[in-house]
Order: sequence, then structure tokens, then C-alpha cells
Amino acid sequence: MPLQYDSIMNDTDADQALSLGLCGHCSGLQTGRKAEYEKEADYEWLLNAMLDAVKDERKLLRKGASLVKSLPIVNRSGLGIAAGILDSITPRDPQSTYDAMVLYSGGKDSTYMLIKLAEKGLKVCAWMLDPGYQSPQTIDNAKRITDKLGVPLVIEKSDKTLTDDLFRSGFSIDGNSDIELQKGAMTYGSACWPCFSVIAVSASRFANRHRIPLCFIGTQKGQNRLNLDGAGVLSAMELPKVNDLVDKFVKPFRKAIPDHVDQLRADPDEVGFPTVLVPFYELVRKPEKEAQIAYLEGHGWILPKNTGACSSNCMINELGRAVMRSKFGFDLYQVIDANERRLGHRPDEAAYGAPDPKIVKLGAVMLGLSDTEIGELGIDVQRGNRNA
Repeated sequence: MPLQYDSIMNDTDADQALSLGLCGHCSGLQTGRKAEYEKEADYEWLLNAMLDAVKDERKLLRKGASLVKSLPIVNRSGLGIAAGILDSITPRDPQSTYDAMVLYSGGKDSTYMLIKLAEKGLKVCAWMLDPGYQSPQTIDNAKRITDKLGVPLVIEKSDKTLTDDLFRSGFSIDGNSDIELQKGAMTYGSACWPCFSVIAVSASRFANRHRIPLCFIGTQKGQNRLNLDGAGVLSAMELPKVNDLVDKFVKPFRKAIPDHVDQLRADPDEVGFPTVLVPFYELVRKPEKEAQIAYLEGHGWILPKNTGACSSNCMINELGRAVMRSKFGFDLYQVIDANERRLGHRPDEAAYGAPDPKIVKLGAVMLGLSDTEIGELGIDVQRGNRNA
């Protein structure tokens, strides 16, 4: 784990960590970290039960879930926790447009997730946010895959002037910023945090208005543990609400964007449908990267060539990585990979390679960064023609 990140998140002495050369987890100084319920378990049975709960086809299962959840001894077991998860799901109602929505980036992980959910006969919608930096190759992939699956694709385009301002605000956060802003930028990424904030607000609105019971997210296990609590899907008694995303991602970031606070508020219609957020890869094992890409290529998906090594959809991601390394000495993917390695997974070499200067430049040009701004950010871009 990057030691600067580990120290600031755990409120421990950075000099001590540097002298030991170990993060709090490896040194034993970090206490209270939740243990995984079960390493590399496959909970597809629980996923199938969730889908049944949404359709309300197994009312006895739902009643049984409520009963089991209430039993004090069983409640602490895996069965009791699973029952609590099922009990937290609201079935679709007559006004529900879909059984589920997928937060669909068009990248490899969300595409694999979408295909697997569509194969289960779920009435699902692929919802994508385009903040102005989605690769055209990604958009083509999304249209081709969803058309083949017969799944509705909703692409919500945000105001690029707004998102550009948000990205610039994210890039301005450094070691001298408010401590909560530092933690947010380190945890969620200088570029990803602004984007996640728009996704959280927009997805919450869409889910509310269409009264969608389930919202699937394709984050990998290392991303799901970015708060350093380290929790598997059976570590909580219920699934989180999509509306909670607004509190998690947006509220802290508002400190950095005083001029845009009103544009990142929760749904003004306040429908408040209790859509739950489902971390797909906590339930279903993710294939190794090479096998996953081969599987997707068999379905017509093509790996984009303008997004860098750590993303398969976003053209500003490499710029965000470069900014993080300049500001903090590490980037988001090194934190994610550290969490993955704690779970016993092999290291992701892409997380430790330098950001591709060509793709960094592409993001800088698209954002309209001047040479002065590039110098202030301390990033390396491919010099020469700025027409990326």
C-alpha cells in the first residue's frame, strides 16, 4: 500500500511508516480492519435469489428472509446476513421500468457484467454517463454489445463545461488542501472522483424516476475496499442504497466546487425509490484479464487503443493518474492493486507502469490545459503537436 496514503487514512505517523517501510496492514499497526467473510467465494446463488426477490416470484423466500434476519443467533451467520441482504431489496412495482440498471462504462468489467446479467433474462437497462471523455471506440462497443443483447442503452451526456470545471477542481487538490479533500482525491482519484460524483447524482435520479430495484456496479474487489475497512458482500446486513452514493462521493467533493454545489444535489423530484447498489464482482468471480478480454472479443467487444493501460473506456484516466503521481507520489490503481494483493490476487503490472505520455497529452488537450497549467501540475506529456 502506498505509505503516504496509508498514513493519512489511518491517522498514523508517516515517518514511522517510512522508517519501517511497511503499511499499517503489513506492520500490524492497523487495527479494526474487517476480515473477509470468505476468500474467493462464489455467491452466484445469492445473486439469483436477489433477482427472484426483485420479481417477487418467491414471496415465501422474502418472508423467510425477514424471519431469519430477526433470529439473534442465525443473524450473525452467513445465512442470516444473506437473508438481511435479500430483505433489503424492494420488489419492482407497476411503475418500475426495469428490474435493474447497470452502471455501464462500456469497459471490460462492466461489459462482462452486462452480458452475464442479460443472460439471466433480467429486464435490465445499460445506463452510461458520457462526461465528454468516453472513447468513441467505447461508445461503438456499447452500441454493438447492447444491440446484440437486445438491452436498452441510455447514454446521458453531462455538460462538458461543468465536467471540465469539476476535473480542474479535482486536479487542484494537493497536500496543502483540506484534509477531507486530500483523502477523497487519494481514495477515489483526482479524475475519477469528479466523474463518480456526476455519476452518483445522475444515476440516483435515473433510478428514482424509473423506480428500479437493483443497480449493478462492476467495480473490482480492490475498489470496493478503498475505505480500508476491507469488507466482502456478506460483511453487511443489507445492501447500500444508490442514494447513499451521493453522500459518499458528492458531499465531501462539494468543498472543492462551491460554484457548482446546486448542480450536484440529489434528485430534485425526491421520488426516493429505495434502489439498492449491488457490487457484481463480490457475487460472481471475475475471470483473469486475458480470459475476460478473449470472452468479450467473442461477443464483438474491441479493446480501445486511446485509454491507456488501466482503463478500457476513459480518455482522461491517464491524465488523472499522472496528476495523482505528481501531487501525491502514487495513483489510484496502486491503492486498488494493494487491496487486491491483500486478497491473494496476483499483482497488476499495469498499475505500476508510468502513465502513457501520449494518452496523458490527449486528456490534457481535450481538457484545454495550457502549457503553464501542465507545468503547474507537474505532469509529463508528449511534446510537439498539441492536436492530439
